Amino acid sequence: MLRKILNSCSNTGTVNTEEEEEKKEEEDDEKENTVLNFLLCGRIDDAFRTALKSGHLRLATIVTQAGGDERMRDLLRKQIEIWRSQRCDTFIDDDVLKSYSLLAGERNTDLPSTWKQALLLEFLYYHPPNSTIVDVVSEYSRHDDLPKPVPRYAERSPETYGDFGNLFRSTEWNLLRFYCERGQVKSLTQSLQSRSHTPIFLQHMLSWHLLRTLLPLFSSIGCDVDSCRDKPLYECHLVNCQSHTTL
Repeated sequence: MLRKILNSCSNTGTVNTEEEEEKKEEEDDEKENTVLNFLLCGRIDDAFRTALKSGHLRLATIVTQAGGDERMRDLLRKQIEIWRSQRCDTFIDDDVLKSYSLLAGERNTDLPSTWKQALLLEFLYYHPPNSTIVDVVSEYSRHDDLPKPVPRYAERSPETYGDFGNLFRSTEWNLLRFYCERGQVKSLTQSLQSRSHTPIFLQHMLSWHLLRTLLPLFSSIGCDVDSCRDKPLYECHLVNCQSHTTL
């Protein structure tokens, strides 16, 4: 009899622990699955459903128009200005207000955590729907307060590789610039720098693969490959990659 009582007590404790863990997981999911977080990730459908579920019907209506008519953004910006002038914003949830500001096209430099996320917000909320990639990238380059397109290793460990982040730009950014600049060889050769994708200066494996993949682009844009090889950076990487493969 005593054994049954002890077993039931231990089982009850286990059940309570499992219920507490499930409740904690649900609370963590609720904190992450907010309208603002979904908007920052570009998940418009999930943001709409979450706004409906939480009872923010007006916000849900505006979410469906994200990245649409510029007149909607102007009206929403005017409404936010009225809230702030009358200090009504103090009664609005902070995440909800930030969601409204984001949908209105107001830049908040505290929101994006990486340059890729910041560039995504530029495409989704800060530019007209008919803007081209060239327009968005050029505008992004002019904003000094936005996250710099540093290599991923410098982004993850700014304390260790902060200096590299100031000197080098990520390979993805250089390739994007090459596309926008329609054939500027400088962006293409910069993407071959090993420090654009790895902190190990002598690691040229990815540079070599990029070189082999991107080399046909020189002729496709009407650029003389032999003249490109005269450039110190291009020649340096070509020699280093060749020496690396012969080791």
